[in-house]
Amino acid sequence: MKKFILVLAVLAMVSCSKDDGDATEEDTIIIEDDTITEDDNPPVAALYLKTFKVERPNENPLNIEIEYNSQKQVASVNGTGTVFDAVCTYEAGKIKTITKADGGFVFSYTNNVLTSVLVDNDVVNVDYNSDSKTYTFNEWGTDYTLDENNNLVLVKYQLIDNVATTLLTYDLTKQGAIYNHASPNNFFIPLFLQFITYVSPNVLKSYDGYDVVNTFNNAGLPTTAVHKLEGATILTITYTYTEL
Repeated sequence: MKKFILVLAVLAMVSCSKDDGDATEEDTIIIEDDTITEDDNPPVAALYLKTFKVERPNENPLNIEIEYNSQKQVASVNGTGTVFDAVCTYEAGKIKTITKADGGFVFSYTNNVLTSVLVDNDVVNVDYNSDSKTYTFNEWGTDYTLDENNNLVLVKYQLIDNVATTLLTYDLTKQGAIYNHASPNNFFIPLFLQFITYVSPNVLKSYDGYDVVNTFNNAGLPTTAVHKLEGATILTITYTYTEL
């Protein structure tokens, strides 16, 4: 089974670093009796992540583009020949498959709650605690806690001695770049495509000197994220959005 655990991806990143058509003057958008013109900020619910660029010192930038279907769900992710390239399908509004060039994922639900994911020929079992909104991926030994908008707010990893260690805690008052509607799909897709750390909110508590500093637009969505290790910049992410 492929060991592409998010936590390992985060630690690997840390380790390697160590050693829309805009509205015209005549156009208006009416949202709950508020008129929004080109000089105003569109409502958050109308903004969807379109691209993000990841830049590391002395490396070529990585450009990721997201396409949406008619239901405003992520239809595909284009990373120009990278591990992020994928096509997504849905069933009853929930992510059903993510297909990549080298394999993919099939999601299974019970009573509308994710219970397992088929990763190539291996099954990853999932437990969900509705009170804490925590998904536990048993074979990974990793817990992910979400907020009401399904933004990632806490990552814990079960160590060999079964002691839970908090790796990253995110700012509940901030939004992640993938946020648009309260759908778990927006958590599962970047998690399994291994770019969830690139689209999560501000980090409050970091692991081993790892920090993220975001800037935000007036709609509250991040426009840049600077990832640092012990004060040194290890990567910078720039986001763009589109109205759907």
